[in-house]
Amino acid sequence: MLASGAGFVVAALLVLACAWSSYVAAARLFPSASAAVRFSAQFVIAWYGLVAVFFALAAWSGFRAWIALPLCFLIALVCWLKVRSAPRQARADLRAIRDGWTGLGRVVRAIVIGFGALLLARLARGLVAPPLAWDSLTYHLVHAARFVQSGGFVREIAPDNWSYYEYFPTAGEVLWAWAMLPVGSDALLALAGTGVVLATAVSAFACARSLEVPRETATLMAISVAASPALLAWVTSGYVDNIVVALAGAGSLFIIRNGARPNTRDAALAMAAFGLAASVKITAVPLMLCGLAAVSVQALMSPSGTRSAAQRVWQLALPVLPACVLLVHLLQTWAHTGNPLYPFAVELFGVNLFEGNGEWPWRWLVEMGKEYQPPAGSLTPVERAVGVFWPWGRGGTNSGVHLGFGPAGVALLALAPIGGVALLARRERRVAALFLVATAWSAIYAFTLSPFSDHLQHFYSTNAGRYLGTAGIALAVMASVARIPAERAIWSGIAVITLAFGLPSGVSPIEWPAAIAVALAVLGLTGLVVLLGRNLASTSATGRVARGLGIVVAIFALGTGLSEVRDDLRFRVYAASAERAAFDGHALWPAFASSWTIWQAVDRLPAERIAVSTGWAGLLHNGYRYPLFGSRLQHELVYVAPTRSGEIIDYRLAQRLRREADMDAWLGRLIDRDVTLLVTLQPDTMPESAWAKALPEIFSPLATSTSGGSHAYRFDRDRARARLESK
Repeated sequence: MLASGAGFVVAALLVLACAWSSYVAAARLFPSASAAVRFSAQFVIAWYGLVAVFFALAAWSGFRAWIALPLCFLIALVCWLKVRSAPRQARADLRAIRDGWTGLGRVVRAIVIGFGALLLARLARGLVAPPLAWDSLTYHLVHAARFVQSGGFVREIAPDNWSYYEYFPTAGEVLWAWAMLPVGSDALLALAGTGVVLATAVSAFACARSLEVPRETATLMAISVAASPALLAWVTSGYVDNIVVALAGAGSLFIIRNGARPNTRDAALAMAAFGLAASVKITAVPLMLCGLAAVSVQALMSPSGTRSAAQRVWQLALPVLPACVLLVHLLQTWAHTGNPLYPFAVELFGVNLFEGNGEWPWRWLVEMGKEYQPPAGSLTPVERAVGVFWPWGRGGTNSGVHLGFGPAGVALLALAPIGGVALLARRERRVAALFLVATAWSAIYAFTLSPFSDHLQHFYSTNAGRYLGTAGIALAVMASVARIPAERAIWSGIAVITLAFGLPSGVSPIEWPAAIAVALAVLGLTGLVVLLGRNLASTSATGRVARGLGIVVAIFALGTGLSEVRDDLRFRVYAASAERAAFDGHALWPAFASSWTIWQAVDRLPAERIAVSTGWAGLLHNGYRYPLFGSRLQHELVYVAPTRSGEIIDYRLAQRLRREADMDAWLGRLIDRDVTLLVTLQPDTMPESAWAKALPEIFSPLATSTSGGSHAYRFDRDRARARLESK
């Protein structure tokens, strides 16, 4: 791993290399398109390239900094040498951005600045605070950290929820792994998440402009989408839902373009985006299928002209190829589990084709699904629906924060049918209109009518926004097409209301001073880059080198200072999270977050191999493991079965586990796997915890959570070996 300042410099070079390579490809594919279209294509190509490079390197454990980073730099160098026209195109696109900015009215420009300030505040908070989002601490960042440590895919064989986390699609977590790779920490996760939100805004803007929506309306609509609490609340969380929304927006753009003049470039970019989205979350498969249907119909409806039958088949088949990125996940999962859609069970006409995870249906359908009886005082269906848009009702907030679409979402919902009808009236837009409707409906159906909808509505209604993000962007694009009186005033109001509900939340008082200082530093660095980058083409070679070195020194200084700030705040913020005073999206469970004292004690140690186990809490979601990796990802986490045979038994099956538990067999495995620390997370009901307490000569206490329910021990392998040999 690289030192903090140097790591930031390398990360900046990686971003530059990736951005340049993908921009060159976008410029070659779309030389006559608008700048927004090229930037949207750049996002899809960059994301596709990062995933493809990761998959290729991970197949042989080659996802290492000394391999992956030079490879990216080499690709960028080849693009620079082979495509000399790209710099001219880039300068033209930057001029187009400047001209577009000057063409906006003062009110719209003020709203854009407000959005930028809001996003900067979110970014600054994410740069100074550690990851705080529930799912990221349990599995998203656990996977990303393991990718960086191992150089590739490592499947963890473990009980309970860990047994199916491993088989969720990984393409979303690949972005977090790339962000971790240069710096060997989570310091840049917020920057990666901010880039995703910006890509969403650009794609939404490009969709509207491709539908001939006025520039100001398109700008305000894009802000209304990107600044929605449903997206903005998760920008620094490490969740992957925003990536799906960004890819859905980019794919929709190329579906819209393909309707006017069907071609393989737009169709292929659309399917690349949708294939990536399904590789991020399997729930995006309906989106991918809607996209496939759209590009197929568009190809069949296009005039055949002089094309041969083979050419028409190629036009139909080529767009499917980029979507095959999903096959990597499906084939890997099939090879490991015998079921490509694991942990889901697959049935057809009542016939069970593939077995699912035994705990997955137990969780979703028995406890929380069809057999779940909501307690007295639970939200009614009307309250849940209203809560998606109205933050002042019982169902409108989670941890006091609105995570839906806000009141402005009602306006988008009202305008979308008007815009949809207008699109259907134009022949070349009909397929795109039907695609947008199908995209919105598929997400709404999953949340309201699918077999899992009871569980989602009862337990995740206050988080509904992130499940409905693809519907949100589809409806917003349709709404922008509606021509209405006082259009700019109405859309300005929608954008302002959206921004008002996107203000940072879950920020503890100890974070604000550092966040403000970092925000100012980021602004200063941005200004420096703009200043030194002006008139670069007419500057001498020596001048260019001097300017480049100035930027490098500034980034190095920022990275060094930021690392010190993060180290100082890390465990103070984690302590605040245990009091529900600091969080991302919604608060952590205090009893589980009380393990911050263990995280701190472990973080001070050099590289260790830590065996982790956690009792059954009825949630399946209580193992906050990511902080145990350490702030520099220096520790390795493993699971060691406590059973006689080594069989993995879920902790929820307590009686069976007690019958099969064997302390000596467990000690032997700890020795064989070179474990140096043991961490038991509450509830303190697992056999390992009882054994560790009964053998203080082998397990010496290291730290205890503030709740007293979680423990860390130093494992003495020599004494454990002596105990086993004495029997």
